[in-house]
Amino acid sequence: MIRRLLVSVCLIASGMVVIGSGSANAKEQKGDPAASFKKDYPAVTYESVEKTDIEGVYEVVAGGNVFYYHPESGNVLFGEMITKTFTNITADRRSGLMAAKLKSLPLNKALRFGTGKHVVVEFTDIDCPFCRKIEEYFEKRDDVTRYVFLLPLDSLHPDSRKKSLKVLCSENRAGAYKDAMKGAYDGKDIAACDDKDVVKLLEEHKAVAGSLGIQGTPALWVDMAPVMGANIPLIDQLLAADAIAQSQRKEVIP
Repeated sequence: MIRRLLVSVCLIASGMVVIGSGSANAKEQKGDPAASFKKDYPAVTYESVEKTDIEGVYEVVAGGNVFYYHPESGNVLFGEMITKTFTNITADRRSGLMAAKLKSLPLNKALRFGTGKHVVVEFTDIDCPFCRKIEEYFEKRDDVTRYVFLLPLDSLHPDSRKKSLKVLCSENRAGAYKDAMKGAYDGKDIAACDDKDVVKLLEEHKAVAGSLGIQGTPALWVDMAPVMGANIPLIDQLLAADAIAQSQRKEVIP
């Protein structure tokens, strides 16, 4: 077991690649690593620059990514930072950042289904066949509270935006959504919904997806754990973790 872990660490270490080199003055960089990073990489919009346990190396969070910066040389490194006890510091940090984002999502703008103890945040495209499989799966469960954000992928499904707007324009949005996912609007001429508030709401749904870096559907978080794609076995596994669900539900549901 230890041997396998050591091999993994070596592979990870070999993947930590220097992607750039800056030119700022070393003394200036030591004084303010954030300012130095901005000077060395002006095109990168970062969220934070924080000191790590390694002298002279700083963690940079940018666009949901975590990487490392050495101000004295100006180099940036991508890769996983592993402790001697085989704790993946980088992965833990990414998970913490995502958890914080999930807790701050405007769930009141999503479509809500159910009142179960498990919390699911879902991003879906009405015309995505895999999203419809997810919908069929959740139709059979009564232990889930779902928050669904609509993310029409126009390049793949040109009718999805119209269907999404029709759902959001409906008095019974939940019912219209379920009808849409069952194909009720497929092949039909859908009347355009030009309600400004509804158009704005759909854009807000898309913005939420963008804030999490989501570019495809279905994308879900089941009791705070990510599920990318229609991975039903993984969803089953996560929903079986009742103890975790109880604690996470208190943190997520507004």
